[in-house]
Amino acid sequence: MGSTCLSRRNPLRRRYLPQTELLQSRITPSVTPAFDGATGILTITGDELDNVVDVAAVNGTATVSWEQVNADTGETETVTSDPFAGVQQINVDLQDGNDTLNIDISGKANLTVNIDMPPPGGGGGTGGAPGAGDCMTPPPEPAPPATLGNGDDNYTITAAGVAKGQTLNLNVGAGEGEDGSDNVTMELGNIGQDATVNISADLGGGDNDATISAGAVSRRATLDISVTADLGDASTDVPGDDSVSISLGTINRDVDVSVNATLGAGSDDFTMTTGAVGRDTSIDIAANAGVDTLAEGQTDSDNVDIGIGLTDRDSDVSIAADTGAAQDNIDVSTVGVGRGATLGLTLDSGAEADNVTADLGNIDRDAGVTIDASLGDGENEFALTAGSIGRDATFDATLNGGADIDNVDTTIGAIARGVDLNLGGDLGAGDDTLDMGFTGTVSSLQTEFNIAFLGGDGEGDAATLDAGAFGSLLNPDLGGFETLPTIP
Repeated sequence: MGSTCLSRRNPLRRRYLPQTELLQSRITPSVTPAFDGATGILTITGDELDNVVDVAAVNGTATVSWEQVNADTGETETVTSDPFAGVQQINVDLQDGNDTLNIDISGKANLTVNIDMPPPGGGGGTGGAPGAGDCMTPPPEPAPPATLGNGDDNYTITAAGVAKGQTLNLNVGAGEGEDGSDNVTMELGNIGQDATVNISADLGGGDNDATISAGAVSRRATLDISVTADLGDASTDVPGDDSVSISLGTINRDVDVSVNATLGAGSDDFTMTTGAVGRDTSIDIAANAGVDTLAEGQTDSDNVDIGIGLTDRDSDVSIAADTGAAQDNIDVSTVGVGRGATLGLTLDSGAEADNVTADLGNIDRDAGVTIDASLGDGENEFALTAGSIGRDATFDATLNGGADIDNVDTTIGAIARGVDLNLGGDLGAGDDTLDMGFTGTVSSLQTEFNIAFLGGDGEGDAATLDAGAFGSLLNPDLGGFETLPTIP
């Protein structure tokens, strides 16, 4: 009988073969763009790190580029989104960090840009980036509105111009307690006929710079600029030294320009210049660069410098400057005031030693000039200069000083027939000096002169008068002056 043998087969031993597979590049996200096609809102959200973002918006189509760190290589890479078509509004919130944002705008599409002013409810939508498909993760719910963050931020908006009938809204926000030193630059190019530009910039605390410029402003355009700083809770905000510069080119007829700058505490500088101003144009400027009461150890020396080009017929220019307490400088000038145009100046330099200058150029016929200057307490210097005053024009200047020594110097050129000239004020306490000079020819036909100054309570008040061609036409009322001029 044969035996049965059960043979065992050794199972095959499975060998492990090592393999390599390609991994996708790991890029640490820092910026997230998201677009809502239904509303036309493009939302760009950063993080607490230093974000660098570039946005190009051309005729309502926008692309976003930003820098990100590759987690594998540690190198910084630039990522660019797919184009977003139909963009009507761009909301940017880069949060904390030292951020850099550049927005380049061209074309004719209406556009609103909100920087660090996310709307309630947050953004949403879809976006695109290389290798990410057509959909990107919607941004997180935004932080409370208005925060430039605690970093030192640089924001630049450049427009190739604002087209005829186009509306451009630019808003930059900052919240209470923000102490970064921020730089905001807006270069708008020429502003077209019937266009509307609205600019609002809240710089928060810290030492901030804002520069806004435009080329020629065409007929019937509207330009509204508002800049604020250091307006939060004094217990949380860090008062900073702020600098605001606004430059406009030639302004055509029927244009409406409004500028309001409130810079709060700190030693601030406000500068504004314009080219020639067209017929029937309205310009309203309010520059408040100081506070009335200083905290212990706080400085608040402010400078306001406003220069307006030659104003054409029937234009209206109004300038108000208030520099609050401390040693301040106010300098206002115009190339000239056109026929039938009006110019109103309200100048308040506050307490301590201040320098105020108004240089008005020639004043054409039928024009109206009104000046109300308050120098406050302290040793102040005020200089008023006007060229010739044309037929049937009116010129009213009230110059008030305060305690301590005030030095007032007025110089006026030729005066035509029918002019109504009024100079006066109360120089207050202190040993004040008043120097009046009239340097041109004078017409006595239907011309009215009224000069009345009070020297105040000082014991050494002195007034001098260079009557020029006025001769006996002048009979100034100079009460309280111990030294009086000789009237020819």
